[in-house]
Amino acid sequence: MIQINGGGASAAKFAVAPNAAIFVLIYIRGNKEINQNSAPATSAEATTGNRMQHPTNRHAALIERSPFFQAAGPAAMAELLAASFIQLLPRGAILFELGEEPQFLHMVLEGRLGLQAEVETGAKTMIELLGPGEILLAPAVLLSLPYLASAVALTEVRMLMVPARLVRDATARSLPLAHAMNELLSRHWRLMAEQVVDLKLRSAEQRVARFIARRLAEEQGATHVVLGEPRTAIAARLGMTPETLSRALAALEAKGKLHRAPDGATIATQATPE
Repeated sequence: MIQINGGGASAAKFAVAPNAAIFVLIYIRGNKEINQNSAPATSAEATTGNRMQHPTNRHAALIERSPFFQAAGPAAMAELLAASFIQLLPRGAILFELGEEPQFLHMVLEGRLGLQAEVETGAKTMIELLGPGEILLAPAVLLSLPYLASAVALTEVRMLMVPARLVRDATARSLPLAHAMNELLSRHWRLMAEQVVDLKLRSAEQRVARFIARRLAEEQGATHVVLGEPRTAIAARLGMTPETLSRALAALEAKGKLHRAPDGATIATQATPE
């Protein structure tokens, strides 16, 4: 089922304490995570006032099979993970803001996160939606330059946090890690080029169909998916209003690409959109 949830969650920023990396992943063994409560927390509370947990085997498998860590190789992966930790953020939390200096390389382990751009007038839009296995804004980390977008949790998210300085130092020393970074940046460039083509040349209906098809592909052969992001975030990512998104979904349903459930909140796929 494809479920489009409403927005409205208030944002809360969660600071990461400088000593937070004491909760480390050592090549996926003996690892622990920070479990944040939904209420805003201070830096000290983020590291001392919450229940500690072990990540699931699913998290370990996701990290190990990710294209980035597979290309980086076991040695580089072990070095990066030894200084990393997992942070749990509630829906609406801000992971980092536009203009901040990168402190970590972030990888999504669970949930959905949006990259949000803002201009001088205060106008904002969602430029990308990221899910499990995806890495955020690596160029800012490698160049040690401010972020060009903010990152906001659109659902509850678990993030792998790899110290940025370590990423830069290890990439300079390790040829396999440098190769993995080249592959990562190349994939991101292709995604950016596809998005430009979508916005300039494809209709709203085509953009929605391709978006759903990509989500189905991410589920590795599934015939249905859940879209947990707010409707406004999906519409902004696709360069349209929420009303246009609704009309495009209705048009796809009329053509037999989708089937709307009786409650109107869910949609099941009957054919993979082209």
